[in-house]
Amino acid sequence: MLEGGGGINGSFLSAGLIDEISLLILPVADGSLNVPTTFDRPTGPATRLSLISVEQLEGDVVYLRYRPW
Repeated sequence: MLEGGGGINGSFLSAGLIDEISLLILPVADGSLNVPTTFDRPTGPATRLSLISVEQLEGDVVYLRYRPW
């Protein structure tokens, strides 16, 4: 399990060291500027992801699991 910020997460993703990405989507719209990102990767191509599972949780939260290609 990796629980870093965008820089650490982006470095691990670029190095091919992430085998699964878990995301929770909450039913909230936030337009804040200058907020941290999940993956900071200033260069290189985008990483394609393959959906493993989708689960709807209490409170209309959605739990997504992906695997990098």
